[in-house]
Amino acid sequence: MSAVMLIRRLFYMCFKRETEYKLNFILLCVSVAPLRLMFLLFALVLSSKIEALYGWNAWDIAFLYGMYVVSYSLAQIFFKPFRNLDKLITHGELDKFFTKPQPVLFSLIFYNIHIMEIFSQLVPSLIILILACFQISARWNLFKVLILTAGIAGGTLIQAGIFVFIGCTSIFMFNSSWLGDLYYAFRDFLSYPLVIFGKKMLLFLTCVLPLAFVNYYPARYILEKENKDALINFMTLPVSLVISVLICKLWKISCKHYTSSGS
Repeated sequence: MSAVMLIRRLFYMCFKRETEYKLNFILLCVSVAPLRLMFLLFALVLSSKIEALYGWNAWDIAFLYGMYVVSYSLAQIFFKPFRNLDKLITHGELDKFFTKPQPVLFSLIFYNIHIMEIFSQLVPSLIILILACFQISARWNLFKVLILTAGIAGGTLIQAGIFVFIGCTSIFMFNSSWLGDLYYAFRDFLSYPLVIFGKKMLLFLTCVLPLAFVNYYPARYILEKENKDALINFMTLPVSLVISVLICKLWKISCKHYTSSGS
C-alpha cells in the first residue's frame, strides 16, 4: 500500500471515529466555532473605542488574528497529541506506537488526526481571514499572496514544532504541562500587533520563542506597516524549516531515550 493510500485510510478512520456519535460531534463544533467568530465582533468594538493601535485598525487586527488561528488550527489537527504526550506516557499508551510498522512520529500524527478542529477552529478562522483580506487596505499582488501562503505554512510548522518540543520534554520529564501553559500564555500576544508590547517582548518572541514569525512579521509587510521592507518580514518559512529540522533531530534523540513509564 502506498503512503498516500495509507494516509487516506487513516484520515477516514479518524473521521469515522470522531463522528461515531454525530450529535455530540455537531454540538462540540457548534459550541466552539462561535468563540472564534466572536473575535471579529470584538475587534470592531475595540476600533470604535480606540482609533488605532500604533496604526493597526480593527480589520488589520482581524487579519493578524486570522493568520495566527488558521496556522494554529492546522497544527492542532495533526500535532495535538504531542501537547498531551505526558498523559500517553504516564498511562503506558505511548508504548503501542513503538510496536507499529510505521515511525512513531508518523503514527502519532496520522492515527490521531483531530477532525473536529477542521470544523470548530479552521473553518471559522478561515472565514475571519478571508473577510479581513477583502477589508484591509493592502494593495494585493502575487508576491503578497505568496507571503501570506508562506506565512500560514511557516506558522503551522513553527507551532507544530513547539508541540513536538513539548512532547520531547515529556519523554525526559514525564510531565510537560507547564510548557504548554507557557506557550498558551505567550500565544495570546499574537492576537495583537506585537509592537504594542515593547521591544523586549518583541525580541523574546523573535529570538527565544519565535512566535512573532507566525503572523506579525508577514502581516507587517502585507499591511505595509512599520519596517515593512525589513528582511525579517520574509523569514517565516526559512525559520520554520530550520525549526522543523532541529525538532525532528530532537525527536529522534528523545525516542532513543524513551524507557516507558513502567505502567
